[in-house]
Amino acid sequence: EKIEKGKHIGISSSFIQYFEKKLNIPFNLVPTNSWTQTLEYIKEKKCDMLPLAMETKERKKYLNFTKDYIQVPLVLITKESIPFITSIEELNGKKIGIPKNYAFNEIIRQKYPKVKIIDVKNLHEGLEKIEKDELWGQISTNITTAYEFGRHFHKNLKISGHFDRSWDLSIAVQKEDT
Repeated sequence: EKIEKGKHIGISSSFIQYFEKKLNIPFNLVPTNSWTQTLEYIKEKKCDMLPLAMETKERKKYLNFTKDYIQVPLVLITKESIPFITSIEELNGKKIGIPKNYAFNEIIRQKYPKVKIIDVKNLHEGLEKIEKDELWGQISTNITTAYEFGRHFHKNLKISGHFDRSWDLSIAVQKEDT
């Protein structure tokens, strides 16, 4: 997901185009610089809808969510030397990067307090921190990880695990709009 040369590209842009066609309603993009800024904008009512968002306890205070329509598997990225990990509990005591304000940052902090979650700006920053031994690993989605690995050569990193949880994405709208 990004804005490139003034054009919205990514998975959600394809869904927005589909919704526009089916509903015969134009959608206007409100550009932001980060997911954190996107969440600030929707809280401040500078935008009305998020086409891809995961429901969390905190977000339910100010947003309503549709049924999820995309489920994206979560993976763990580590250095190549790390054996395969099959459970989040195996991460207890380890420094794991997750982008700030991502739903799984909140969920894993709550459900697995022994995992040391470190806020990172994005996946790329997290992977750089693994390479510099500042993080043990990074949790991300398989789609985002494949995209990042395709764009940047991370020769000493690999996907070292997957989890029974997924990133369940739905449309989120202002509470007042439903």
